[in-house]
Amino acid sequence: MLPFAAGSVLLDCGCGAGASLARFDEAGFCAVGIDFSATLLAEAAGRVPGRALRADAGRLPLGAASCDGVFCECVLSALPQPEAALAEIARVLVPGGFLIVSDLYLQAGAPGAGGCGSGCAAGAVPRDVAEARLLRQGITPIIFEDHTKLLIDLSCRLVLELGSAREVMVVLTGREPSCDATGAKPRLGYGLWISRKEVSA
Repeated sequence: MLPFAAGSVLLDCGCGAGASLARFDEAGFCAVGIDFSATLLAEAAGRVPGRALRADAGRLPLGAASCDGVFCECVLSALPQPEAALAEIARVLVPGGFLIVSDLYLQAGAPGAGGCGSGCAAGAVPRDVAEARLLRQGITPIIFEDHTKLLIDLSCRLVLELGSAREVMVVLTGREPSCDATGAKPRLGYGLWISRKEVSA
């Protein structure tokens, strides 16, 4: 269950085609989304007219302490400057507001994902690094859940849809696997973090 009352102001950071925005709207929340893809925003406009804006996650077009909660679904690992986005998220969250992140991360002992191109796994980092980034912005992780099985299920569906594991790697990493055929491949997990912005004394 979401930790928000009806009418809470929620930001979907990286809202894509607006699927989550539509669910938030149906649940009685005051939701707004931002994304940088004009194509996806056009789809979002069909679902939730007037609720999705074109904006950079590192420059949110919202006032300070204007949101009760922020959602980031598979966004931070795809951004070139995730810390800038987190700083903006911290700015727009009310004290005590919640940040809910679902994203790829590097599992313990996995090699880095550097050089993975521009796909959604390019910026994946270990769990402790992801949580340290949150803490630096005054956002404290409260709950972590590993949902790697969902990532495995998705990969299997993508293999069936795209025809090969090679094509799945292109989708996830933005590059041909052969460009680093001899190197160790990152072992990816999928996690959910529920975190809360600190309340000043």
